[in-house]
Amino acid sequence: MLGRKRVNKAFNHEEPDRIPISALTVNSPPASEILEREAWTGIGARQAKRRFEALRKRGNAIEFYRRKAEDEVSLYKKMDLDAYFMGSMIPQKERTPEKIDEKTWRFEDENTKEWRTIKLDFESGFCGEVDSNIKQNGIEAFEKHVERLEREEYNLSEYDLEPYDYVVKEIGEKIAIFGNADVSIPSGSSWLPIFLKCMIKRPELVERYLDEQLQKTMTLLEEQLDRNIFGVWGGVDWAGETGPFFSPEHFDRFVKPRLHKIVEKCHENNVPYVKHTDGNIKKILESLLIETDTDGYNAIEPKAGMDIFQLKKDYGNKLTLLGNVDCSETLVKGEKQEIESEVKRLIEKVSPGGGHILMSSNSIHSNIPAEKWIKMIETAKEFGQYPVNTH
Repeated sequence: MLGRKRVNKAFNHEEPDRIPISALTVNSPPASEILEREAWTGIGARQAKRRFEALRKRGNAIEFYRRKAEDEVSLYKKMDLDAYFMGSMIPQKERTPEKIDEKTWRFEDENTKEWRTIKLDFESGFCGEVDSNIKQNGIEAFEKHVERLEREEYNLSEYDLEPYDYVVKEIGEKIAIFGNADVSIPSGSSWLPIFLKCMIKRPELVERYLDEQLQKTMTLLEEQLDRNIFGVWGGVDWAGETGPFFSPEHFDRFVKPRLHKIVEKCHENNVPYVKHTDGNIKKILESLLIETDTDGYNAIEPKAGMDIFQLKKDYGNKLTLLGNVDCSETLVKGEKQEIESEVKRLIEKVSPGGGHILMSSNSIHSNIPAEKWIKMIETAKEFGQYPVNTH
């Protein structure tokens, strides 16, 4: 059975020939082990450095994104995975960064004077914004940023669609490809605390920001839906280990109606929508996943207290669960027998009746040895045949 059909049955809460298997992203170190060459895949510090160097050398990162697409297609074919999750669509022109040192890069817009600083940690694989003009100057700078977004004319021709089309052409008939669209909470930005403060002090400013971003997102979403994609996913994190970044009331006001618009557009085109977020979402779970008619949920992070077995009992007839082999412990430090036991338990408790795609509890990040991920996949293929029997 082709992966696309296998995933389709899972979302219809039917049992295919075996449980579908995938990965949200696979970072360069494990992918390079598997492909036996340097692989430009996934996210993280190594990939960020490659992109930044391409921007400095050529003024754009088009070749980087094309190589990334080619390597990821090669990896997903070799590992015989059933679903592929697209990143954000790619602007043809990006700001050229200033290299402060090997681990520190600064982006600045000469016209607006907006700037941000990115830190790379090659040991952990972390890549993130640590400072910016908005972080330094507060609400006033955020307001100027929103005003700039409102002035700018958005043009789809600014985006390079070739890597996207390449992936669809190469694997779209066989593998379930998920496009990308989400509500643009700036959770990866250094100025997230200012944004959250504005939910209380300047709610109208938050509304303006989110509406501008949503307009752009919906245009890009329509462009993706015109292609041969199976579904859509959103990858913005809205929670940490102790809970959501915002109150349930603020979620219902600012996020929920905009997420629902994205989900509705997907359903109008007969494709499912999957929401990924790290962290503990218990306080907003029903509002986020059920009341918006979201079809699937990932990452279901065990470390944050999310219980995939309870979710299966409570929502197994409504939600497709994508997860959740522990990528913070089991896939990093676990012995092969521990990996096998965890995979078999997930298959036994979550896979019956469909509605389950086996993945890690986030991604195949830089600190997961390739052999451990391979063991996870081999176990799933051996014991994940329907009807489920892991004994």
